[in-house]
Amino acid sequence: MTLTITKTVTVQEKVNFKNLKVVRTNSKDIDSTNLEVFYNEEEIGHGHLNNRTNFAHITLNEYNQDLEDYLVDGIENRTISLS
Repeated sequence: MTLTITKTVTVQEKVNFKNLKVVRTNSKDIDSTNLEVFYNEEEIGHGHLNNRTNFAHITLNEYNQDLEDYLVDGIENRTISLS
């Protein structure tokens, strides 16, 4: 019998906000625009912005509530520019 051990390593790094980009893609409906979130040119999430109510919704591929909150606040307050 052979035993195999698997080790998982998680690396956390500080987010460099200069490498964060939010891009408008297509229209979800007449009031909303779909968004994609990139970090270092890799897609890390998606969401949408309701242009009428100015509410943004972001879902990241990996759970990070602090970063989601930062993105939503930045999009709604226009401190993060949309490409």
